[in-house]
Amino acid sequence: MRAGEVLRRAVVAAGLLVVLPSLLKAGVVGVNVATAQLIESREVKQGLDSAFGEAFAYGVVTQGLSLGLAIGVDPLGVVV
Repeated sequence: MRAGEVLRRAVVAAGLLVVLPSLLKAGVVGVNVATAQLIESREVKQGLDSAFGEAFAYGVVTQGLSLGLAIGVDPLGVVV
């Protein structure tokens, strides 16, 4: 390898070390802003409310079923 080639590679590497962190920071900030916009959209909020509501209802039903089985109640309502 010639000295010119080594110097060119060193300059390119140094330039990347200077520029790359700024580019990565800008990319992360851009993704964060886009994600914040998506999370704040009306459709996503409605979907999350619906999903959490369904999860809460499922939790209440399964918790009641577990409690019923623990005290000896058949899921059909027959006391065992």
